[in-house]
Amino acid sequence: MTNQNGSFALGRGAAGGLGSLWPLLIPAELMGVAVAAFARAQWWVFVVVIVALAALWYFVIAKIPGQMRVRTIRRSVPGAIVFSARIDGFEFARTTNATKPLMSGRARVGGTAVVATAADIQLWRGPVGNPFPARAFAWASIATIDASRQRGELAIVLSDGDSVLVRPVNDRPFLPTYMSGAARRRLVGRLIGLSQRPKKE
Repeated sequence: MTNQNGSFALGRGAAGGLGSLWPLLIPAELMGVAVAAFARAQWWVFVVVIVALAALWYFVIAKIPGQMRVRTIRRSVPGAIVFSARIDGFEFARTTNATKPLMSGRARVGGTAVVATAADIQLWRGPVGNPFPARAFAWASIATIDASRQRGELAIVLSDGDSVLVRPVNDRPFLPTYMSGAARRRLVGRLIGLSQRPKKE
């Protein structure tokens, strides 16, 4: 329980203040080198310490804020499909009145979450411990969800021709990467299945 609370505090604090846990790698590396120097280690130990800490950040620590955000949202919106994502913005149809694209924060770390309920698809932003829905698109306003994009993108195509471009992040235990192939198609299937559930009166 202590580790969970510590991870949550680390993720919330770093994402709220820095937007990423990567800047904390620098003091961690300095501390690791200082400990190796204090122990009068050989030169190769310094190299191992630097590489090991960088690998730990790359594979584990950098994903903590995104995990915390998704966990917080799942508790507040039970029954929804929730996943970390990068929002690449909008492709506007010629008839649209919108002028400014919505871009995510930092990809995979301080970025955005997508929340799909039986009523709509929502784009959530904000601090890890206190995210909020920034935009929502009712299923009635969504024409299709296109998974044929490159670079792991999904296009949520609206009825007026506009597209919201989303890159969902996978749930792998180590390095989070953008979903592709069968995983992305399964996600689209789940989203479409959710949209077709009977609506509560």
